[in-house]
Amino acid sequence: MDFVFRKRLQFSLVVKAGDRLREFNFNQCSPEQVSLDVNVCTEKGDRLFFRMVKSETKWSINPANVPWLLKDEQKISTAVEEALRSW
Repeated sequence: MDFVFRKRLQFSLVVKAGDRLREFNFNQCSPEQVSLDVNVCTEKGDRLFFRMVKSETKWSINPANVPWLLKDEQKISTAVEEALRSW
């Protein structure tokens, strides 16, 4: 019996978004994947789930249906790039 082990990347970042500090949780199932599954808590305590997709130069939010996320997309993208450099 052969086992296949895949490296799974999970990390959390605290970023100021929507005029407050928020903890974003990132999950990448495999290193070959060019997307991250993300979740963050809203003001009401609900979890917001979305995906970030890597384009040529930056990470973008998909689907982009939350206004405060769109406003701070560049900050989140920069924080992700810095965190991924350390891996």
